[in-house]
This record gives sequence, C-alpha cells and structure tokens, in this order.
Amino acid sequence: MDRNVAYSECKEYRNEAYIALEDIINSAETSLRSEIRHAAIGIKAYVDTKNKELGKKIDDNSVEINKKIDDNSFETNKKIDELKSETNKKIDELKSENSKKIDELKSETNKKIDELKSDVTDIKTMLTQLLSKP
Repeated sequence: MDRNVAYSECKEYRNEAYIALEDIINSAETSLRSEIRHAAIGIKAYVDTKNKELGKKIDDNSVEINKKIDDNSFETNKKIDELKSETNKKIDELKSENSKKIDELKSETNKKIDELKSDVTDIKTMLTQLLSKP
C-alpha cells in the first residue's frame, strides 16, 4: 500500500503543481494582457497625436497654397488687365492711323475723280468741236 499511497500523494502533488502553474500562467497572462492593453492605448494616443499634427500641417499647407494661388491669381489678373489696356491703346492708335489714311485716300480719290471729270469734260468739248467742224 505504500506504493499506492506514494502514487496517490504524487498524483495529488502533481495536481497541486498543475493548479499552481495554472494560477501563475493565468496571473502572467492577465498581467500581459493588461500591459498589452496599456501599450495599445499608448500607441493609439501617439497615433492620434501624430494624425492631429499631420492634419494641422496639411491645413497649414493648404492655407499657404491657397494664399499663393490667390496671390498668383491677383498678379495674373493684374497682368491681364495691363495687357488689355495696352492692347486697347494700340487698337485705338491703329484705328486713328487707319482713319487718317482712309481720309487721305478719300481725298486723293476725290481729287483724281475730279481730274478725270475735268479730263472727260475736256474730251467731250474736243469731240464736240471736232464733230461740229465741217
């Protein structure tokens, strides 16, 4: 019976050892889960902070880009207005020059027409004189 008692005690010690190991493992597992949870919370907080920082940088960059676009648009519109003004001025100058040239051409044309009329009148007179001579 000694052997059975020893085996039974051994089995009991072994069961107690398993229970003790389970308690240690469960305690370690709980502790590890708690640390993992805390680490995850810390990582999430860090990521959230970095996301906010990046979001702020993106917003700042967007504001800066929009300001540059507005400045460039203002400068571009200013240059366009200057070019329009210069173009209109040149168009007015060309219109004035063309108007003067047209007036000169009209005057020259009228002179030539008058000369031609005079020549035609002279020719008519000559023809009339020639025809009236017997």
